[in-house]
Parts: sequence; structure tokens; C-alpha cells
Amino acid sequence: MLFKRIFEAILSLKKPQDFYAQLVRFIITGGFTAGIDFLLLVLFVEAFLLHYLLASGISFIVGVTINYLISRHWIFEGGRYRHSVEFLGFFVTGGIGLVLNQMILWFFVGHLSVDYKISKTISIFFVSFWNFTTKKYLVFRN
Repeated sequence: MLFKRIFEAILSLKKPQDFYAQLVRFIITGGFTAGIDFLLLVLFVEAFLLHYLLASGISFIVGVTINYLISRHWIFEGGRYRHSVEFLGFFVTGGIGLVLNQMILWFFVGHLSVDYKISKTISIFFVSFWNFTTKKYLVFRN
């Protein structure tokens, strides 16, 4: 019964109150925006020859912006704060996520000589935990 309720909440356009439905939607949205982030990173590095940290910063900001729009309309309830404060909170926590992302990339690429694509994948994994927790409990209504 629990799985049926979660599955129905995921497929509906109504924002779910259930933690697990929110988590699954966040994973779907995060996977989609992480894919955009990753593809843009590779495009900027390989096609435009940008430094991996600059490219990662730009691609991360694009991904966070898309994630905000989807999160606000499909995952989390809004309303705890005014829209402008919510938007600012999303980008402040996203900015901290960006710093974490850049530190992970810098460490793995610069110090361990791990390929930037693998490093980005590792970064996405860790920063996703930060993003879900802060978005659910700080930015949007709990």
C-alpha cells in the first residue's frame, strides 16, 4: 500500500507531502539536472576548451537554476517564505553546493589526478545529499 501511494504521488502533478515521494522526485529531477550539468561541463571543456573548474562552475549554475524551477513546481511545497526569499535561499544553499562541488573537483583532479568526468560524478553524488537536505528543511516548507 505504501509503495502504491508513493508511486501515485510521484506520477501526479500534485506536490507530494510524503517524504519518500519527494525523495524519488528529487532523485528524478536531480538526475535530469545532473545530466545537464555533466553534459555542459564536457561541452565547455572539450569544445570550448574552458578550464574544468570554470566550466564546472557555469554548468553547475545552469543545473541549479533548472533544478530550482522544477523543485518549486513539482517537488516541494512553497510558501514558508516569500518567493524572493525562497529563491535567495535556494541559491545560497546552491552556492554552498557549488563550493563543495568545486572543492571536490579540485581535490580529485588537482591532487589525485582523477579524470574531471569521474571527479564530477563523485561530486554530484556527495553534493546531492547536501542539496536535498537543505532544500527540504531550509528552503521549502517541511
